[in-house]
Amino acid sequence: MSIRPWPFSLATVAVLVSCTSNPVCACDPVIPSARIHGVVQGPGGAAVPGARVTAQASSAACAAPFYLIGEGFTDADGRFHAEVLRGDPRFSGVCLRAFATPPAGSTLRGSDTVAFTVRFAADAPLDSARVDLALRAP
Repeated sequence: MSIRPWPFSLATVAVLVSCTSNPVCACDPVIPSARIHGVVQGPGGAAVPGARVTAQASSAACAAPFYLIGEGFTDADGRFHAEVLRGDPRFSGVCLRAFATPPAGSTLRGSDTVAFTVRFAADAPLDSARVDLALRAP
């Protein structure tokens, strides 16, 4: 007996078309997102591998509370990238900030907080912002 993949393939396509074209679908909505990228350096300009970069957003004009919207770690060249999500209507993209903390065991101190802007909209293409950060001397 041989198995015919044809009916299964048609059923799969029918489900995909139904889910993507039906406005009453039970599919989750796409959450608008953006990406930040950049470099973390030490006081002398050397790359800092293993630093944590945190991105936060606020619902008001840079007033507390801030909410985590993305984070990432630097690679061996001090470079990082992190996808930042806007899953909450309070995050308008007006007040965003990022900062870096040194890797475990480092004597360096955290970076200053840097403000940045990305465009969050369901109909917009993926936006990105370059955010370079510098850890401070002990």
